[in-house]
Amino acid sequence: MKRSAGPGLTEELDRLERMVDDAVSLINRLRAENRELSRRLAEGERAKKTAVRRLDVLLERIEEAT
Repeated sequence: MKRSAGPGLTEELDRLERMVDDAVSLINRLRAENRELSRRLAEGERAKKTAVRRLDVLLERIEEAT
């Protein structure tokens, strides 16, 4: 004889399904945030390298002038 899922089991499965959906949404949000942070980090690194190059040029000019 086949047993049917009782209301308690159905509610538990519904709850687990919502938890999985929430977890998937959170993972997707965290991935998007990670991409944004990576982009910002790369932008900051480029700005830092540019600043260092400009400072090197200024220091060379100062050394040449003295």
